Amino acid sequence: MRRVLLLVVVSMLLAGCVSSRMPVTKSVYDKLRVGMTQSQVQAVVGNVKPSGHATVNEVPVTADTWENPDGSWFNVKYRDGKLVDKMQSGLK
Repeated sequence: MRRVLLLVVVSMLLAGCVSSRMPVTKSVYDKLRVGMTQSQVQAVVGNVKPSGHATVNEVPVTADTWENPDGSWFNVKYRDGKLVDKMQSGLK
């Protein structure tokens, strides 16, 4: 029983590691729509955390960027907690 529990816990941990390293894709990017909240964007993107985050002082805008190991990336900008712009380069 103990062995089975250990196997389940290790499997869950490994699944979390793999999913956090999965590249972001063009199909994920294409699902993002202007007006979505940051929580909605994160739900679409999944376990992959942004590789960067910035706040622009002159205009109350925040931005998140996701980058893949191959250098492809996408960026989303939020104003008042809602997606207002997105850009990508090289996504497959």
